Amino acid sequence: MLSGMVAAHSQRQMEMKARQELLRARCGSLVSSYTEFVVEYLNSGVARAYINESKLDITAKELEGEVRKLSNEADNWLGVMNEFNQSLKQLGDVSNLTECVNRDLQVVNRTLEIVAHSQTD
Repeated sequence: MLSGMVAAHSQRQMEMKARQELLRARCGSLVSSYTEFVVEYLNSGVARAYINESKLDITAKELEGEVRKLSNEADNWLGVMNEFNQSLKQLGDVSNLTECVNRDLQVVNRTLEIVAHSQTD
């Protein structure tokens, strides 16, 4: 009887150990699967972030090029406007000179008329 109880106890212990080993193996497998899932999930987010960063870099470089072009165009327009302003100033100077010459000629004309009129009298 005692040897039967010891044998039954030993049998139950072996079964428990086998069951524990099976559960331990299943837990290890589940933990491994979960870890792989989490790593893949995180890696996919990192991959998306990397792709987005690459797209942003490309867009930033394109925008930088466009800004350079616009800056050059603005500089060109500024040069044209400065030349136009200078031309307007010169035109204003010519107009002013013309008015002065016209007034001087009118004075000379009146003086000549007075001299001519005084000589005829």
